[in-house]
Amino acid sequence: MDFYAVSPRLRKPDPFLNAFEQTMELADAHGLRGVLLFDGNSVPFSPWVLAQHILTRTASLLPLIAAGPAYVAAEDAARTIAGLHRLYRRSVAVNLVAGAESRTGSHANRYQALLDFSLTLDARLERPGESRPIATRFVAGHSADAGRLATKLGASNLRMLSSTLDAGVPAGCGLNFGVVTRPTSDEAWAAANDLFPHRADTARLARRAASITDSQWKTEVLSESTSAPGYWRDPAQSLRADAPFYVGSYNDLARLFAQLRGAGVSAALLDLPPSADEYAHLSRAFAVSADLSAGER
Repeated sequence: MDFYAVSPRLRKPDPFLNAFEQTMELADAHGLRGVLLFDGNSVPFSPWVLAQHILTRTASLLPLIAAGPAYVAAEDAARTIAGLHRLYRRSVAVNLVAGAESRTGSHANRYQALLDFSLTLDARLERPGESRPIATRFVAGHSADAGRLATKLGASNLRMLSSTLDAGVPAGCGLNFGVVTRPTSDEAWAAANDLFPHRADTARLARRAASITDSQWKTEVLSESTSAPGYWRDPAQSLRADAPFYVGSYNDLARLFAQLRGAGVSAALLDLPPSADEYAHLSRAFAVSADLSAGER
């Protein structure tokens, strides 16, 4: 299972760039596979610019670039990917995103447009005898349309961590979730509530967000359904994060990683504050997870 960091969600350029630099450096130092890069009007830097920055500043970190017809023409995306590949002799990863805004058409039409985008991208990048410029690709979404498209393209379906954790997870998928971990569960929850203090208007924000989206994964995280221990919706429901969080001890998180590996999950995209302390705690959970894997062998 590969591990990726998640780019910060900040709107102002200077705070964003500072947080992004820290995320990139910490992800690289702690051995993560890459960094997920968003696109959209609320993102102050193009993911293509950030991808080049990663390739310039790190030896092996993989840029995971959000791309789709709502953001970029397939021909332009192919030209940029090919250019990065030739300049740096390194591949990128692509997160294929249909978009969830009403202006982009019906759900089925958006995924048809994403299929057309993907086929054009592939056609423009195919070069006999050359290594592939796209190392990994994901198709974002919880819907049947997203799953079918991922299968058709031979890609991983990227989803949010479910309230049931590993139950019913499609084999080969990637999961996106935040993490707060400490030596004990009580310490983890105390840290989580310090990082994301409860807001009195959380329920109102969640209802409003749920009313203006047809995204199945957002509907899940904005709901109040029963969830497994450690699963925490509050940061996403109060619109301070895109994904749910898992909160627990190093042992709890290591067991979750083991469960996800056993379910065939291919990648975990981890949303962490860009803090050396948070990544140090994550590394300790990784060490416990490695010990568990060694014990299983």
